[in-house]
Amino acid sequence: MEILAGKGVVTVSLTRYEVHYLKFLIAEEKEREPEYVSQRGAFERFGEANVRRWERNGAILKYDRPRNVEYKLEDLRKAAANRQDSEIM
Repeated sequence: MEILAGKGVVTVSLTRYEVHYLKFLIAEEKEREPEYVSQRGAFERFGEANVRRWERNGAILKYDRPRNVEYKLEDLRKAAANRQDSEIM
């Protein structure tokens, strides 16, 4: 298994039980995360330039709420996973 750490690649050896446990932890963490994040939160996590470009290109939708702007976290992750459309910070 390879893990991207910063600018380098780190290779670690994991047993299948450890991999299974990591998948469990990731699933648990996703359940606790909100479905929507604020614009500020999106900018902090993914970079303001990326979020604005994805919105302009139609990769994500902006949800105008009465007091703030929100984005769907799942949409942001999908846009970020597209390496061709993601600037490395």
